[in-house]
Amino acid sequence: MHRKPGVSILLDRLEREDNARIYYKPYYRREDFDDERYRPSFTPLAYPGQTLKITGRLEKFSGSRMGITPFVRDAETGKIFSAGYTFPAPGEKFLCEWRIPEVPFAVAEAGLLLMNVEAAKFLGNLVIEEFSITGKRAFTVKFKDEKSEFDGLSRCSAVGGSWMLENGGLHVLTRDYFLL
Repeated sequence: MHRKPGVSILLDRLEREDNARIYYKPYYRREDFDDERYRPSFTPLAYPGQTLKITGRLEKFSGSRMGITPFVRDAETGKIFSAGYTFPAPGEKFLCEWRIPEVPFAVAEAGLLLMNVEAAKFLGNLVIEEFSITGKRAFTVKFKDEKSEFDGLSRCSAVGGSWMLENGGLHVLTRDYFLL
């Protein structure tokens, strides 16, 4: 049997009104780690204003309709922002295209939110054929909202020089260059 390319995810007996999140993690925080020996510095890779595009298909083995919607989760509050649910026909290709909305802090997860809406249980595969985040980002760094994290800023990587957050601003001392 020939299968089309993609990542196949088994949805094993997802109960009625249960949710599942399938996501890409474009940003990590200190609480995502249990080991700090490398002292990493992270910059988000998905931003408000960009377009999240996911194509794929839903293969149903048993159960009824499955609702899907693109979503992002905020890194600070944990709040999930999503579009409206759509209900793709089993086996048919779906397209979710959505402009990432403003979030309070930074996008920690971007992906699909799935919900079994009718049957007692759903069993099937979700096949993701394409996943992309593209376009111009709408993001401004407000230093008064930043924190020092892993020797870096909470939403930016800082390279070169010496810096500190003070009085709502970023103060930098450097001989050559400083990249934010």
